[in-house]
Order: sequence, then structure tokens, then C-alpha cells
Amino acid sequence: MLGINARNLLYVHGLNQRRHFPLADDKIKTKARLLSAGVPVPETLAVFSNVSEVMQARELLAEAGEFVIKPARGRRGCAASP
Repeated sequence: MLGINARNLLYVHGLNQRRHFPLADDKIKTKARLLSAGVPVPETLAVFSNVSEVMQARELLAEAGEFVIKPARGRRGCAASP
């Protein structure tokens, strides 16, 4: 079994140049790069700058059915359903 810290140290940091980390760490930039390379990715419903924008977009999100909210920078997200 390989823990997340060991995985990052051995495979992510060990096999990739540090100058590429900002691209990999930003989901919006990564998605744009994947799309430009022809890699299929899930649809992005919206991009928000802060939590209050999310609260104001309840109608849009309600129409989406099930969706996932992910921070642009980070490694977590949460499934949501209106």
C-alpha cells in the first residue's frame, strides 16, 4: 500500500519538473490544456471566485442536477445535489 505522501514524493515530485507544478495544481489551467490537446474532460458548469458567488448561483446549480464543487487549487472536492 502506498500512502498519498509517499506517492507524491516518489511519483509526482520525483518524476516531474517543479516548473510544471503551477499548471498541474490549477484545475482550470489543467483542464484548458487537456481540452487543447483533445483530451475529453467533464463539462464545467461555472467558475466562481468566492463562496458568495456560489450562493448567488443556486438556480444555475439547481438545474444541473448532480455536480461536484472543486476548488481551483487543491486536492479535494465534494459531491453536491441541489
